[in-house]
Amino acid sequence: MERQLLPPRARVSIVDVVDRGGWIPSAGGTGPYLAFRARIPSISRQDVDEAVFKRMEVLELPAVRDTAFLFPRADAGLALAAGRRSLDERLRKLPVELRVIEALAKKVVKAIGGNALTSDQLRRDLPASLIDDLGDAGKALGITSTLTAALKLLQAEGRVLRTTGDGKLDGRTHLDRLWPDEIDLTPPDNLDQALAQRYLTWAAPASIDDFAWWAGIGKRAAKEAIGPLRIEDVRTQPSRRDDEIILLPFRDNLFGLHRGLEPFVEDDDAEVMDTGGKAVPAKEAQMLHHNAIVAGGVLRGIWEFDGERIAMKPLGKPPRGLAEAIAKMEQFIREQLGDHKYYAFDSGATRARRVDFVRL
Repeated sequence: MERQLLPPRARVSIVDVVDRGGWIPSAGGTGPYLAFRARIPSISRQDVDEAVFKRMEVLELPAVRDTAFLFPRADAGLALAAGRRSLDERLRKLPVELRVIEALAKKVVKAIGGNALTSDQLRRDLPASLIDDLGDAGKALGITSTLTAALKLLQAEGRVLRTTGDGKLDGRTHLDRLWPDEIDLTPPDNLDQALAQRYLTWAAPASIDDFAWWAGIGKRAAKEAIGPLRIEDVRTQPSRRDDEIILLPFRDNLFGLHRGLEPFVEDDDAEVMDTGGKAVPAKEAQMLHHNAIVAGGVLRGIWEFDGERIAMKPLGKPPRGLAEAIAKMEQFIREQLGDHKYYAFDSGATRARRVDFVRL
């Protein structure tokens, strides 16, 4: 809890949250806004959007496991190096040779120029003869999939930066533009050890398995990276707010940096929903596929937003003040976000299944 800046502390900035608490997963949903709010209660959507899209103090790009994260600008070289490694593994599995994707990437850079373009605009601006240049494998994969691969490569190389048309993390229109020159993208000398150093700063105590999963590397490599490191204990300060109710989003770093919920669960009968939609004992779940209610470092409940209101399920005895915390979160979502989505297209049956589960 202390490493995760929970309960909220005074004088914590947006950059502090991703620097001291860990890179925040971002998938076009509204979860990051709630992760920041949990640590900076007075924050607004605009505060976060300006830090990411206007001042670029926080960047959003693919990093470990080829997953999009929000990270501090100072970590750009490290995050991109991790993202490029994960992407290379995926590119090798495509039926198109890397040289074909690299050739397309050069044409994409030229097409973008000084503009910010959508994928549809890029397809229109690329040469009409492009499909022939891709060769048989490229034609089989299709221009859309090959263009996506080329854009991912350019992002991982720090040549193209993805943004949104309205400057919001959950914006529906994505644009690609050339990367600004003033940001240092120098990779670390030892990628795994640099990742381990950052990870343990945010997540210790943690296991080799935890780090290997988070970094997307093998257990042997994870053990070698962590072995020489010595991470200092955080200085915990007694607080009268240790039992304060905290509402966290899906994939918040308090849970998302580790595999397994058992250390956070006191109620032996507590059940959560797994990724397949089935009820499983909370102590046996590998991850929390819900928004969380936390008090005193313990998982006290799970919640979902049905588009209008919060539905929740306590795990054990509901903590005192829960109704007030729920009401404040509903107000924040309605006034600041309009809705709360796990992903860009989190709606319909997928969300309904989660909402029904917490209402049982």
